[in-house]
Amino acid sequence: MAVVVSINGVGSLGETAQIHLLPSDWRILCLGDILDDDSDLKVKLAADDWWWESSTDEFVAEVFKAVIRRHSRATDASSPHRLAILQCGVKMFEAVALAMIAIKENHEDLVAAKAAFDIIISKLGLTIPREQHMILIKYHSDLDGAVETPHYWNRGRLGRDHERYQAMLRRALRMQELAGQYDLIYVEPGRHSQCQTQDVIRGYLSSLKILPDLLKPTFERIKTIYALAGLSECGKSTVADMIHKAHGTNGARLKMSYFLNGASNELGYDIYSLSGARRAAALLNGLDAFSRYHWYLSTLTIESVHRYDSIASLKSYLGSLLQIIYIETNEDLRLERSGRPRIRLEQKDAVKKERGAERVKEIADIVLDNNGPTENLEEALRALLQERERSLD
Repeated sequence: MAVVVSINGVGSLGETAQIHLLPSDWRILCLGDILDDDSDLKVKLAADDWWWESSTDEFVAEVFKAVIRRHSRATDASSPHRLAILQCGVKMFEAVALAMIAIKENHEDLVAAKAAFDIIISKLGLTIPREQHMILIKYHSDLDGAVETPHYWNRGRLGRDHERYQAMLRRALRMQELAGQYDLIYVEPGRHSQCQTQDVIRGYLSSLKILPDLLKPTFERIKTIYALAGLSECGKSTVADMIHKAHGTNGARLKMSYFLNGASNELGYDIYSLSGARRAAALLNGLDAFSRYHWYLSTLTIESVHRYDSIASLKSYLGSLLQIIYIETNEDLRLERSGRPRIRLEQKDAVKKERGAERVKEIADIVLDNNGPTENLEEALRALLQERERSLD
């Protein structure tokens, strides 16, 4: 039976991202929020006011029956999984329930709300399962400000009720935290990449002897990943070749499409149908696995970066480890280098622009001018690579 671990947080702290950033492996089962495969609760929430207008008993009953159904899937004895990861566990939903009970009964007494919650659970005859390990992620040590954006559970009308809910949710979580109900509490520092949080989670699970060979830190030996962006025939392959030559056998030239197509094959459906964040997570997992198998590498170069949503997500995951290089070359020069009719170049550009290729420049760490001789490009790139090496020393 799988060890069950929940990753909890309030606001937009990226619990979903942390689940997606875990290695893609048959031994790990990742389950999202309790709505993912729960049609019964989805029907209830289709009514905008059910969240607020349902009775206290009905609210607790429907939410916690869904919690129990999800836990049953996580602990299915016939499953080969060794680890089940839940997005928000039972304590998170208990905090939600306490906040809503206080609002529905028009008071702010969380102790009374907890007593009412326990009575409802007992009356329903429910046995609430617990995860073996519960992780809480937050940005602020006191949880104030950690619920500035709507929690994914916030359904129905906003305004005064929403503000009260947020305040009560913070208090309920703080009460749980002070009671020592979370096994790991991680406060994310500012300007923090998602992969740094992922490594903390992996380190914690490895310390518990949960798949330690699999849950190693991300990109253990990689110093830099260069992502090359720009319009058609701007010189991405040329720059990739220059970077590869500069790093010799310690570097590798890679194509994004190779990893994304591999992810599609593994999933059994087209990964391009998913969000940019999900594609970025799949790309990250592919690159991480590649770097682990090729232990001697310190630098990776990925080409064909022209989907803004996925590269922006990848940047948030990797932070400064990912260096985005945007290459600028005017159209006439690109046309000359392509050796093809202008209409062909314009067609290729149109596809890339629609995907947000030009917007990648907005988040690029480096913008390279490739309108001059190759020698100028080599000199500029050499200086940039040297500066990068110095920054890593």
